[in-house]
Amino acid sequence: QRPNIFTNSVANIGPNEKVSISIQYQQTLSYDQGQFSIRFPMVVGIRYIPDTQKIEGFNGLGWAMNTNQVPDARSITPPVTDSDQGHNSPVSININLEAGFPIVNLESRYHPINKQINEANQYQIQLANQTTPANRDFELTWRPQTTHEPQAALFTQDKDNDRYALLMLMPPEVDWSKQQTLAKEMIYVIDTSGSMSGESMQQAKQALLLGLSQLKSEDWFNIIQFNSYTEAFSEQALPARENNIERAKSYVHSLHADGGTEIAAALNTALSNVSKSERIRQVIFLTDGSVGNEKQLFKIIKRKLDNSRLFTVGIGSAPNSYFMSEAASLGRGTFTYIGKIEEVQEKISQLFQKLNHPVLSDVEMIWKDESDIDYWPNPIHDLYIGEPLIVSLKLPKDQKQLIIKGNTSQTEWSTKLPITNGGKATGLNVLWARNKIQSLSQKISHGADPEKIKQVITELGLEHHIVTKHTSLVAVDVTPTKPSDIASKNKAVPVKKPHGWNMKTPGNIPQGATSSQMNLVLGILLLIIGFMLRKYVFK
Repeated sequence: QRPNIFTNSVANIGPNEKVSISIQYQQTLSYDQGQFSIRFPMVVGIRYIPDTQKIEGFNGLGWAMNTNQVPDARSITPPVTDSDQGHNSPVSININLEAGFPIVNLESRYHPINKQINEANQYQIQLANQTTPANRDFELTWRPQTTHEPQAALFTQDKDNDRYALLMLMPPEVDWSKQQTLAKEMIYVIDTSGSMSGESMQQAKQALLLGLSQLKSEDWFNIIQFNSYTEAFSEQALPARENNIERAKSYVHSLHADGGTEIAAALNTALSNVSKSERIRQVIFLTDGSVGNEKQLFKIIKRKLDNSRLFTVGIGSAPNSYFMSEAASLGRGTFTYIGKIEEVQEKISQLFQKLNHPVLSDVEMIWKDESDIDYWPNPIHDLYIGEPLIVSLKLPKDQKQLIIKGNTSQTEWSTKLPITNGGKATGLNVLWARNKIQSLSQKISHGADPEKIKQVITELGLEHHIVTKHTSLVAVDVTPTKPSDIASKNKAVPVKKPHGWNMKTPGNIPQGATSSQMNLVLGILLLIIGFMLRKYVFK
């Protein structure tokens, strides 16, 4: 349904029958501020569906009706259970971690874990509670032992007549607090829709207040809040003087969560009114991203980004990480995830340290003979402190050296990496193909021929056995599994309410929705009452 929402239909399950389903997938680790992490989503956040919805006609396969902006709304709005107990949708996790280098600070932020290390320096990790409810995402983090020299790694894989590689270049650890900062224009965008109520709103406001306190005297700023409507703190960006910052903090304290999640208008406002100055323009977007019209929003970013950089901050226990990470990627920025209020200080401080000190821009890779390279993502994003440069490549087997170039704030930078024969790494071909498919899919809204893109994606999906928008992996079992005269019933499996979310609206309609549906219900009730009273009077 979405790159981060999958549905699975299983037929012919008999009474008291147990069915096991095995799904394999692949993803790359995140690395930020010297720390590796992997996040495993365990619950789908309740999506706000823009445009008018009908009250009648809800069924067990989805609480929302399809709309023109979200034509598959019924497929991405499963029933929700408001229970935090582990008997419904329990989860057990077992991890075998082979980092490839000595590590420290192995921990899970949101779930208690048990861990053991063997003689081969491999960690076995399990959830301490093997019946954990699936109501918040699981995240595992660890750090490599520190070094003051750059660490470069190039993993290679030979498959058939091709060679694939994964490049990772990690910047050295530097005391960036002593480095000179650049003047910035900071545009803070905060989601104040109903789905942000409770702890999520507290996290977002605290993050925004901390962001305001990090401004330098040479910076400019503005604040944009959005729910069903969009409102700017000022018509234009303001200089970061003390009186302006104090007024802005009072404005933030007055914000509260209510209404719909109309991100489109907020994006248009944030990426407009660009001043002609030497300042770096950075847009900080704080939201849970619980929307179903991601494609429309991506088009806005591509069309209006210009020289701005878009940094997304995911708020709450189950943010829409696909939208948040993709928006940051299109915006040449980064995605930061804040799962609980105790993390705000640490993660927002790290984000602003990153924004103050971009390490490398205009990054490119070339062979020694300067021939073209098939690498993805393309173009390569900027490199910031505390995070690596990670690129998937398809290599000619005769190439022996890779050259990486880029620009720092003061000079041009380059390095050379030797290319060895394919090693033990596996799946690099799938990762390269998946990254290429993702980049090609983005080009459609840039005006590329969709039929040509579809053909290339289909060929890549079939060659590398990848599920895409145009290819599927289908297993067909023709063996009868039930008598033909017995009818089957459809039933949707409910998902857990994300940890910390409020559910105060009627039924399964999420709090991010507008009040129009409730107004319609009340209006119908009043008409019925009025008709009955009129009938009684004339009787």
